[in-house]
Amino acid sequence: MPAGQQTHRLVRLSDSWYVSQLQTMVATLKIPMERRNKRTGRTEKARIWEVTDRKVRTWIGEAVAAADGVTFSVPVTPHTFRHSYAMHMLYAAEGPAEPDGA
Repeated sequence: MPAGQQTHRLVRLSDSWYVSQLQTMVATLKIPMERRNKRTGRTEKARIWEVTDRKVRTWIGEAVAAADGVTFSVPVTPHTFRHSYAMHMLYAAEGPAEPDGA
């Protein structure tokens, strides 16, 4: 992937109540689902929460540090969680998330 481009990853939301509440929040607060990139002028999907990869890595690092003596056999990173989630979905015979939210 060229430098400066972001990879968008989808995570299936399997809790229908949570999905319903999230849809209500987006509609109630009139959260835009798209925004115009000021730098490129292109329309992009908007983030609901501005959580960066760096912020997630910081949260994970803090949680691992707070584990106090607990060790892990693999590095704990956002990728570890994505992979773990995907494997659990495969074991549960769930398909991958659809790109259009279908």
